[in-house]
Parts: sequence; structure tokens; C-alpha cells
Amino acid sequence: MKNPIKIVFVSLSFLLFWSCSLDLDQENTEAPYYTFNNQDRSFMINYQYVAGQTIPYVNQSGDTLHFRVLENQTSKNASYSDGSLSGGEGLLENYYDSKIIQLEILENPSTEPYALVNYIFSKNNNTLNTGINFPMWNLPLFSFIDEIQNSVNIFTNQYQGQTTSSVSINGHQFNKVITINTNSNDSGNDDRFGPLLQNVNEILYDYDFGIIQFKDINDTIWSLVYPQ
Repeated sequence: MKNPIKIVFVSLSFLLFWSCSLDLDQENTEAPYYTFNNQDRSFMINYQYVAGQTIPYVNQSGDTLHFRVLENQTSKNASYSDGSLSGGEGLLENYYDSKIIQLEILENPSTEPYALVNYIFSKNNNTLNTGINFPMWNLPLFSFIDEIQNSVNIFTNQYQGQTTSSVSINGHQFNKVITINTNSNDSGNDDRFGPLLQNVNEILYDYDFGIIQFKDINDTIWSLVYPQ
């Protein structure tokens, strides 16, 4: 016999999702709508990733990791307050812009959400929140931005005041580059991030493109081959 509590929970979750979608279609013109502005876009990827596109990263030994694009989507979303203890639906608080770029690493096959590469940009509550999910990152973190499917394990807001630099990677010039590191030489093997080891402790991140290079604790450096 099926668990009746589970059935009720799934049913309520479906109804909540349906009602949220319905409310977004029937927009409340009185609710504030927070959109990306020019300052926000200066911290957002503008490279036009295309679903199905494969982007290679090559190390010093000639080995290659292939990042395949799953989606590149900008959308208008609705944010609701928490529901009441009696099960009442939360109130619409605001609309906001969200941009999500998601890729899979072909050499890291997994159905786990943290095994994907995510770039998340959100203007919820009129604040730009940005983050990356990188499955090979050696600092364990299970978090998300706005919704649980928007998984991240690196929050990048804290780097927005960092001075950028210009770096040439495999013959391509990047001009808005920051360095993100864990300052740790730990290594992990948590299958929630897929079969690849979590041993990367440094990333070169370009605000216009995303990750352009990463280095692991053994000084293996994986460098982007810029798409032509």
C-alpha cells in the first residue's frame, strides 16, 4: 500500500507549482518587477552559449574534458513568501529576472544536480545574486539560488569588488578575469558531484565568458579552447 502522507505531499507540491505558474501567467501588475540593469550585466556572462554546443578544456598532457551546453535561458520569475503553518499559499512578493546557463561534463556522467556546471544570475529582491556550481571544486558546499534546482557551490557576489585582469588562454584574450581559490589542498570523492574527483582549488573566471581555466591540487591545469 502506498504511503498516504507521501501521496498528499506530492499532490500539494503539484498544486503549489501549478498555482505559482498560473499566477505568473496572470501577472499582478502591482507587484514590483526587478530587472537586470547595465551594472548587473557587467557581472554577467554575455557569451551566447547554445544548447548542444561542446566546449573543450585541455590540460598540459593533452587530455580533454568536454563541457556540453544544456541550456542558456533568461526568464521572468515570481517570488512568494513562505506559506502559513496551516498550509496556506505564500503571498506574491515580486517578479525578478533570472539567467541560467547549465552544462554537463561528458566525462562526469551522473544524474545528480551537483554534477552539472551551473552559472546562476538572479535579481530577486532587487539584489543581484550570482553563483557557480562546479562539480570538481574541492570545497564541499550544497546550496542554491532561489530554487533548489539552481544548485551552486561557489557564490561569486563576494568577488565583484575584486580587480580584474587580462589573460591570454590558448591564443584568446580575456579582459575581465578574476581568480577564485579555496586555499585548500583537500580532495574529495563524493558521488553526488559525479565520478570525477573534487580536487580543483583554483579557477580563472572571466565575467564575459565564465570559467576559462582551472587548476587542481596536483597543479594540473585545464585551459579553455575558445569556441570558434
